[in-house]
Amino acid sequence: MSELSPALSVLGNPQDPYAGRAWRREFPHGDFELLYRSHSKSPSEIEMANTWLAEDGADYRIAPPKKISVSSSTEDENEAQTPKETNKERAARRAKQKLRWLIKCIGADRLLTLTFRDNVTDFGQAEKCLNSFLQRCRNEWGREFKFAVVPERQSRGAWHFHLALRGYWNVNKIRAFWWRTLGVKVAFSDEGKPVRLNAETSPGNVDITSPRSRGQVRRVWQIDRLASYLAKYVGKTIGSEDLGGAPSYRGTRGLHPSIKRYLVKALTFSDVVAAFLDVAACEAPYFFQSTDRAVLWCAGRSPAPPVPQ
Repeated sequence: MSELSPALSVLGNPQDPYAGRAWRREFPHGDFELLYRSHSKSPSEIEMANTWLAEDGADYRIAPPKKISVSSSTEDENEAQTPKETNKERAARRAKQKLRWLIKCIGADRLLTLTFRDNVTDFGQAEKCLNSFLQRCRNEWGREFKFAVVPERQSRGAWHFHLALRGYWNVNKIRAFWWRTLGVKVAFSDEGKPVRLNAETSPGNVDITSPRSRGQVRRVWQIDRLASYLAKYVGKTIGSEDLGGAPSYRGTRGLHPSIKRYLVKALTFSDVVAAFLDVAACEAPYFFQSTDRAVLWCAGRSPAPPVPQ
């Protein structure tokens, strides 16, 4: 692989059968994702690569693949008129992807769930409560409070919220903030626990799943699994009229992975895999390969630096 930034160094023939490009996204807490796409499978990918080549002063262009004509007698009419991916499916896929990147930028290892005792079925009302709660948290912890939040509608029609967080947060304060948001006056006991002053029962529940000690091993949410868990709710709510035009997820702004771009020059698929794993530079626990070998994807953690002796 040849890194495109800051300088381009090309080896091999740009029209090799497995010529393509790759991206390595690195996240603040050591996670990374690596994606390879073959130019030969997508003219739009070739067009983008040629733009990059021109910017780097290359004197050649990557040729698009030859078009294969299909006779009208053998072409499936429905397949020709129906896109492989609908707009809703495409929007859901992109939303899940961006949510996954946000959760990895946060380095989330805890899941906070906020529920209502009342059957709050109006999303506008539920979102107003969420906004008030988030503002209380920001007032208390400032920019340290980084989050990604996804709404979920229960079978009874009531809304609740899932928040991905990183590290320890005072659950007593979080519970007090949520109760106050729901109209309950709260004081704190000598032990620091919230006490309801004008309500006998809890107006809503707060639950945080966090690392639990088992012997000498601490169990934590794995970032990829936490992202997948929340992404399934995004898939259910994307484009739903129930949200009233609100986004399917929200989170702290300004968090983005760093990106390295590469050109891939390879004669065989084995060469692609070898270059791919070389750039990955670790054992990736998650790996995907498309059936046509046009796409490779993996996710993992960069190796920790050696401890000084």
